[in-house]
Amino acid sequence: MSIPTDPGVSAPTGDPDSLFAAASWHENLSGFFENTATTLQFTAGALTGENWTGEAASSYQDLTGLVIGHFRQAATTASAAAEALRRYGTKLDQLQQEGVAAVKQVVHWMTVREADQAKLQKAQSDLTAAQNEASSAQSAISNYVPHGGPGVVATQTNQQAQRLSQAQTALQTAQTAEWAAQQAVDQDDTHQVLTWQTKARLIWHEAQNEAALATGSLEPLQVPPPPLAGAPAGFTNVLADDAPFLAANPQLTGPLAHTIAAANAKKNHLSSSDESSDEQKILDALNSGKNLNDVTLSVPHHDGGGLVKGILAGMAVVGTEIVGGGPEDPAADAASVAEVAAIEGTEETVAAATAGADATDAAIEADAAAAEADAAAGNAGDVASQEDPLGYAEVRPDGKTNLEHITDNHGPDSTVPNKGTFSEGTTTDDIKQIVDQTIERDPAGEPNTGGRPGTRYNADLGRTVGTTSNGTPTSWVRVVIDGAGKIKTAFPIPPP
Repeated sequence: MSIPTDPGVSAPTGDPDSLFAAASWHENLSGFFENTATTLQFTAGALTGENWTGEAASSYQDLTGLVIGHFRQAATTASAAAEALRRYGTKLDQLQQEGVAAVKQVVHWMTVREADQAKLQKAQSDLTAAQNEASSAQSAISNYVPHGGPGVVATQTNQQAQRLSQAQTALQTAQTAEWAAQQAVDQDDTHQVLTWQTKARLIWHEAQNEAALATGSLEPLQVPPPPLAGAPAGFTNVLADDAPFLAANPQLTGPLAHTIAAANAKKNHLSSSDESSDEQKILDALNSGKNLNDVTLSVPHHDGGGLVKGILAGMAVVGTEIVGGGPEDPAADAASVAEVAAIEGTEETVAAATAGADATDAAIEADAAAAEADAAAGNAGDVASQEDPLGYAEVRPDGKTNLEHITDNHGPDSTVPNKGTFSEGTTTDDIKQIVDQTIERDPAGEPNTGGRPGTRYNADLGRTVGTTSNGTPTSWVRVVIDGAGKIKTAFPIPPP
């Protein structure tokens, strides 16, 4: 006797361990982002007050605050991704175990059914033999022609009667055995194999729904890198000198242009119109990818204005020039020298530079996190590609989906007359659950009527689910599935 190799169902696929590993990766990434934000916040706090003052200090504080905010946002997003992946991994692991157990039960009962079918075949063979023997015994009596003396005839008659009685007893025994064997096979089919197959399919569908839920949780998540993408390798370099940095971080152009123009206006006592003009020049340069060192800003009492050299970018200055100032401006030059001395003469500067370099590396990690989150969402989406196995969302010839057809004709708000309708408050999710329960309770179903392909499933759900076409409350439901395995309709019905 061969063991069935195809149970007709399978356990949910997927790799929970990989999901757990991805969740741990995102949790670690979230911790890294949060620790980096804390380090930057501590460093920025140390570079305040007498430790570092001036325009460069203010610009640094502004940029650091922006960087910290992006790191914290990335930390929150990575944590949310980790939670979604871990939840799905836990649920998938549970459903896989339940699915494997259900498939094993299917295989077990297929094996039992095969043995019972063999018993049924033998019982049928024995029944045929008993029927033949009974028929032969009856025929012998009917066709008996007495011969010999009275004693011989009596003996022969008794023997024939005894043979018929034994044949009839054997026939009854064979009929009982055949009926019992048929019942066993039917029990195997209807109450075991089909029941466990249905359970396995429901587990599979639940796993698909969980995958869709995980996908829905991951798809909105984005892990934006901190505003450092494209920055030069040396964080203490003049960041604005590198056009790719600003191109990769367009959200910085406006604040940066405003900060530079405002600093220049303050240092050189410019009018608001000069400040606005300078800000527009800087924006034009940033939007065109022009190096800011070539931009000429307004400087009173100096023909041609000053060049934007030594852009601080919140971290460092180049030479001894302050934005908008120049060697011919002693006050600006003195302030510049003082700021450089303050920066170069403190240990906090080293910490700031180190934190900046770490932030650049973290930006790369953040880009990787974004790719990882996209990949995780994509993988979950692949698993969820068959999340509508019964075709609720498929469009019918009238332009409505199968689910809309059910709700329009049989939903609690339906106004279509002479239709069974579901109880008030029944949602579309409730209808889907009712459909699953009906199929589970009547797994064999019955052929569709009117020569139409498909199967009708009728079941008593043990609770009032709606009213029949004449308004009588009922606990019975009919589900119609077409030949392609897609739902056509579902509605309450009277008890059969």
